[in-house]
Amino acid sequence: AIRKSGYEVPADVSVMGMDDLPQAAFQNPPLTTMHIPMREIGAASLDLLLADLGGDLPPRRIEFACHIVQRQSTGPVRA
Repeated sequence: AIRKSGYEVPADVSVMGMDDLPQAAFQNPPLTTMHIPMREIGAASLDLLLADLGGDLPPRRIEFACHIVQRQSTGPVRA
């Protein structure tokens, strides 16, 4: 849709995806993505669920390290 509108990625517009799926690297141009540690999130969720089955767990906040996988679909901001 972007190319059909006469724009080029990343010269005119940057595009970024989520989840760092394997096929992102094979797009044209290769898609910059945000890597989210889904296995870690799933394992922590299961641990919390199992711990909570026996009683009340206090509210808590768990943070996971996400990072950008830089490929060719993003570029610098033009002035």
